Amino acid sequence: MEGGSSIIAKTADAMNLLPANRQETDQGAEAIKAVLGNLRARPSKLAEIRNSFGSGHGKSASFQGLEERHAKLTVGSSITFVDLIWSTHEKQ
Repeated sequence: MEGGSSIIAKTADAMNLLPANRQETDQGAEAIKAVLGNLRARPSKLAEIRNSFGSGHGKSASFQGLEERHAKLTVGSSITFVDLIWSTHEKQ
């Protein structure tokens, strides 16, 4: 999902979300960098989970998807990501 990663990187850069945009002197800068650094990977990793564990993509009748708790984590993670991007957009 290289194209998706590029779109996310461009979006994060345009919205001033990339770790490089944080000042080293900011309190908690290292923690902020770590969290925002993982931001770029989230959409492509969620797509990987969808492709591997989603019910589509020609799966057999015996296919077992994610457990509910893992599905909730995946959905919650998606919602959190979209909320961050949208909230940042509204603030700007």
